[in-house]
Amino acid sequence: MDITISARNEREVECLMLILILGFSTALERKVISIEEAEKLLYSPYSMKKLKEIGVNENIVDLIHLGCELENVERLIPDKLLMSIEDIKERALEILQKMPKATIPTKKWID
Repeated sequence: MDITISARNEREVECLMLILILGFSTALERKVISIEEAEKLLYSPYSMKKLKEIGVNENIVDLIHLGCELENVERLIPDKLLMSIEDIKERALEILQKMPKATIPTKKWID
């Protein structure tokens, strides 16, 4: 089974990415998903490359990069892991809060 998630413009892509980052951060904090799972789904150089190609805000790409580094944090300084995840979450919230408010899109994200 396939499902397609799409966004009409850069703002929608950025909003969707930030919401995903917030969800992944919460799931990681609560140990609902592993860092390995998060890396396969979102926190990867591939995601960073694709987002850069379409001109997504560099600060959002940086959050994906920080997510890519979580495995190293877990391995090298495990006592800082939760703080690193919380930092990603807080930065994502800050960016999301500063985004211009838009009207509710007429097109759904899930096709």
